[in-house]
Amino acid sequence: MFHQIKSEDFKSSPFPHMFKDSFMEDDPFRALMSELKKIERVKRRIWSGDKNMVVDPPDWSPGSDDIEKYPMVKNVMQYFRSENFYKPLIKEWSKYLPSRLGITASNITNSVFDLSNCQLRFDAAGNAVKIRDPHIDHPKDILVWLFYCRLPEDSSTGGDLTMFSYKRGFRGFKINTLKDARYFNDRDLTLEKTIHFKPNRLVAFLNGMDSVHGITDRKNAKVSRIKFTGGIFSEDAKIDLPLEDSPVWRFFYHPLNLAQRTIIKVKKVFGGRTSY
Repeated sequence: MFHQIKSEDFKSSPFPHMFKDSFMEDDPFRALMSELKKIERVKRRIWSGDKNMVVDPPDWSPGSDDIEKYPMVKNVMQYFRSENFYKPLIKEWSKYLPSRLGITASNITNSVFDLSNCQLRFDAAGNAVKIRDPHIDHPKDILVWLFYCRLPEDSSTGGDLTMFSYKRGFRGFKINTLKDARYFNDRDLTLEKTIHFKPNRLVAFLNGMDSVHGITDRKNAKVSRIKFTGGIFSEDAKIDLPLEDSPVWRFFYHPLNLAQRTIIKVKKVFGGRTSY
């Protein structure tokens, strides 16, 4: 039902990732999309820009009764929760695990696969829908994947996965997201790659301090942005924060930065020499 993930599907820059088009065979994918259309009509939500929120939870978690109505959705979710799906990803990325997450492939046992998750998500429709700012995932996440199921009638723009690298120097954080160290300031990042939201496309990437990614805003979306998504995590995984990214430093960074800029302006006004 799914095509094999091959070594040529993997890329190392700007961080370890892969994507594969036509991941699912044509006939099963058409059957899947037919089921997803029916679910989408019920789950469609409209973005409310005024309230900066949407209604209803974004996930579709089928109960035992619901899942039998959608056999192809059931098969897909079972596959993405299986060890067979994760094996080629872990094999390819095992060499990166010690340096990026402080673990080895031997740490990833069957018990980890019991913690693997698969969600069916319907991002809201609307004229201008904000999804995710540049960020890195939870430090216990090992890898994350997305399987795009874009509807044929989806004529919206955006909803694309963006990958970033750090600019040189201090990497600050948005003042309104200081409570979450995983969100970054746009001006401190360089856009390196965009992977578009296309039907039947699988995307996966390995977590790490440099795995900064986001989702572009959707414009003029009449229908939901549909994807299966999930990953695996381990309590043994660890991403070390450098000093400049530590919570204590971030607490002092903005006041110190403001004071520095004020002193520079004062020196310029009075003709003093500015030193850095």
